[in-house]
Amino acid sequence: MNHRLYDKLSNSNPQLMREIKGRFKPAQIGLSISGSLLIQGLVLLSFLTKLPISTSNNRNPYCYPSVMYSREDRWVYDRSLDCLKDSSGNLLIGWPLWWEHICQTLSAIAIIALV
Repeated sequence: MNHRLYDKLSNSNPQLMREIKGRFKPAQIGLSISGSLLIQGLVLLSFLTKLPISTSNNRNPYCYPSVMYSREDRWVYDRSLDCLKDSSGNLLIGWPLWWEHICQTLSAIAIIALV
């Protein structure tokens, strides 16, 4: 079936098929894929280092605070630097925010690369 589709495309627009064959070399495709994977891996590793750890008492944007923010008692939030933990003692991490920041970073890199 793929062979028939390829024949249909090459018969309908032979110039396009010659351009595709001439420009898409395996070395260029491999270089593009490896560069993309390298950049994505570096971004992912940099964001992995920003995750909260249980031994740190610093505030972290990806950590759910143990006391939620309220307008009436603003000082209550500042008192506690601990993160919420589940029943087994693991930190609760705000994964949607973490993935959103990764997506925004990769989108910014893609826009810069296209310019």
